[in-house]
Amino acid sequence: LLSIPISQIPNFHESRGAVVVTAVFLAVSVSVFLGEVAWEAPWNCAPGPRYGGVTSTSVLVSFASFAYSFGGHGLFPEELREMSQPQRWPEVMRWTYATMVPIYGVCMCVGYYAYGDFAQSNINRNFPRGVGNVASMGVQLSYTFYLIFYTNIVNMMRVEMSVLGVHPATTWSPRVTPLRLTPVF
Repeated sequence: LLSIPISQIPNFHESRGAVVVTAVFLAVSVSVFLGEVAWEAPWNCAPGPRYGGVTSTSVLVSFASFAYSFGGHGLFPEELREMSQPQRWPEVMRWTYATMVPIYGVCMCVGYYAYGDFAQSNINRNFPRGVGNVASMGVQLSYTFYLIFYTNIVNMMRVEMSVLGVHPATTWSPRVTPLRLTPVF
């Protein structure tokens, strides 16, 4: 039921307003993370963070986690297809990476300094259950819901329209038949 409003948006272009909301939600989540680390000062807690050595396993886990953080690459072909000026794609990528890589880098360095090898994979599990942490989880739930459901719906609609030849606006609209008067006798 929650995905019904989202399923009414036929493409990524129509959802461009949600980008602003998602950016605000991301800013809130990162701010809560940095605020919780500054407020709680986990490096002063007992037993405190432990910084283990680099092992082949830790390198593989780190690379896998870092690669997963850029998991949106699967949507690039659809986004490129919908661009009114596809030649600007390199500019879009420069802005995207210039914004996101520093955010990932700051969160990675601060998180490792604060928690070391004790960091939980879900960063919210490192914090006490306070107002900031609960707000962060609520915001994450909101934009994750949108990103997961909406992107799948748009991609499936693309398959329906291009491969199957089914256009939702024409296929599922009510049929209007002209009024025909036929003589009874």
